[in-house]
Amino acid sequence: MEENKKNFKFLKPKNSNFGSKKKFSISIFLLFTSLFILSVIIGWMYFFNSRENIAISVENISNTKEKKLEMTGAKYSGQSSNGTIFLITADKAIENEGKMRLFRPNGKLKTLKRGQIKLISKEAFFKTEQNNIELIGDVKIHQSTNNMTIYSEKITAILNEEKLISNFPVKLSSPEFFLTSESMTAHNYGEKIIFKGKSQIKFK
Repeated sequence: MEENKKNFKFLKPKNSNFGSKKKFSISIFLLFTSLFILSVIIGWMYFFNSRENIAISVENISNTKEKKLEMTGAKYSGQSSNGTIFLITADKAIENEGKMRLFRPNGKLKTLKRGQIKLISKEAFFKTEQNNIELIGDVKIHQSTNNMTIYSEKITAILNEEKLISNFPVKLSSPEFFLTSESMTAHNYGEKIIFKGKSQIKFK
């Protein structure tokens, strides 16, 4: 047994190209990964361009563990069917079953009648086919025309219909009054607001 142990030696691979083959395999993997990401980018560019001239620009693109497209510094711009021009930026955006999940979105709407409207929240889901933006978490919507701000935990902005809908408690602040309500539907971005449930108003 002792002699067998002494005579035992590790044998080097006879094929001297072993290292180069490994590098070649890694290169092929990276190539296919890059092609996959590129194909997804092209697909999404076509997806956005086919929907009412929505344009998208990003700072960086990667792929998540779930094989979903992740974009850093995403910007979406376009025009709804009623003429509203919108620009939505986000720290990060992830493709999720035909809609984009936005992190820390910041939106600006330029309307024909109500001036500029700002949209801010923690997260949002942007449904590009309907031009709907579902704002979630510390939602804040400010309208420049009458200096009015709406606060809630969840508000859906339907751009093609100029509607703001919330089934959650809302707070509305303006230079003249402060109002709270259990839910609301705002038409023409606040020109007409219907409050539902228990509502209270305090004049300043």
